[in-house]
Amino acid sequence: MKVIILTFYKANNYGALLQCYALSQKVKEYGHEVELLDIPLKKDSKKKFGIKGKVREWLIKNRTGKFRKKYLPDSSKVFDEVSLKQNYPEADLYIVGSDQVWNYDITKEDQLLYYFNFLKNNEKRISYAASFGLDEKDYNPSNASEIRDHLKKFSGISIREEVGVNICKSFYGIQSVKVLDPVFLLRSYDFLLENKKENNKKTIVSYKYSKNEKWYDDLHDLSQKMELKPISLNDIILNKNIKAIPFPTVEKWVTTISNASFVITDSFHCMVFAILFKKDFVVLPSSYKRSSRMKSLLSDLGLSDRYFQTYEEVVESKIWEKKINYPSVFSKIEDLRKDSINFLEKFLK
Repeated sequence: MKVIILTFYKANNYGALLQCYALSQKVKEYGHEVELLDIPLKKDSKKKFGIKGKVREWLIKNRTGKFRKKYLPDSSKVFDEVSLKQNYPEADLYIVGSDQVWNYDITKEDQLLYYFNFLKNNEKRISYAASFGLDEKDYNPSNASEIRDHLKKFSGISIREEVGVNICKSFYGIQSVKVLDPVFLLRSYDFLLENKKENNKKTIVSYKYSKNEKWYDDLHDLSQKMELKPISLNDIILNKNIKAIPFPTVEKWVTTISNASFVITDSFHCMVFAILFKKDFVVLPSSYKRSSRMKSLLSDLGLSDRYFQTYEEVVESKIWEKKINYPSVFSKIEDLRKDSINFLEKFLK
């Protein structure tokens, strides 16, 4: 059977690449051929890059591109709406997901492509761990009736967070199920780990998706309280007290998290890998609009106390003194993993 997956696999983003890899691998485990559908995201025309910004973008693209070339079943053709409607690639099953594939702030004028509006009515299609990327109160699509018509053609709809299940029901009258992010479907990422430990020193690792200076001041402050060496992934920072690992490879990104004593982040997938590597951590979201997916997973795993609105709340709680009960967490993950795999198996077996 041939399976085509539509997701943001060309995004220069660690989480996007890793979730795509995980879902592709899981589908391959059932003996199926996998192809990724390449629909480039529209760039923000208002976003201007200076020389430094262009260099930064090139470096990240170079790092993520190496992983993509080595591990992902790359598409041989790039598509847009016109070419897809004229002649889309044939498959036995089409999967959209995971990631924020139904976030119209990201997909913009191409949003209906992510509901497979280009497929003939008889084609089998499902979503796996799709995310709307917005809280229910902020979700207000201008074309809800069109989206509803396309969703009704799906053989199965699975969503990554509870708020998405609610959106499907309240906006579209569609029943859906909540499943785990694809990265949880694989049991090990040891093949990505580099051999060298981070100088064998105990570290607090930060991965900040949306950057600001206060974050790094807080990171330094927390590192002193915990007596850990602070490390910042993903950017150049002018703070002599913090070790920066700018633009790491995917392997370096994963390895640094796996070697950490403690993790602080505003990123969903950094949080997920902290959990997979059984690290103590805290989540400080950069925006409430980005928080629903984190809160949903943390609640499912009994880890809601790891979510904070401000750094001052972290300090007041002294949460770093409380170790996470990972046997309990992984017991919950195992149950959720079974449900998630059961959903996929209905369409892959």
